[in-house]
Amino acid sequence: MKLLVITIIDAHKPSVLKMLKQAGISAYSSTDISGHKESDQSSPIKNWFASSAIQVDSELVFSFVAEEKIAPLFQALRAFNESLEALSPIHAVVVPIEQSL
Repeated sequence: MKLLVITIIDAHKPSVLKMLKQAGISAYSSTDISGHKESDQSSPIKNWFASSAIQVDSELVFSFVAEEKIAPLFQALRAFNESLEALSPIHAVVVPIEQSL
């Protein structure tokens, strides 16, 4: 089992939910978040948000996922990001779960 964490701008939410469903991930949690960016261009997240002058309304989606569902989802997420013309790609990470109750 893995912990899947995805951050998206609100506009990408319908597409991400569709990709989750297609990957067989039917249970997830989400919450509204606000993205911020400092003007320091040496930051490792320098392209996380489109502009440093504004606050970005975003969404955090997370789910505990069986390992075999990760690869198909990431393939779809990568294809989506490659098709974007904007500077707000989907960000996703997978975290191993050592123990759970």
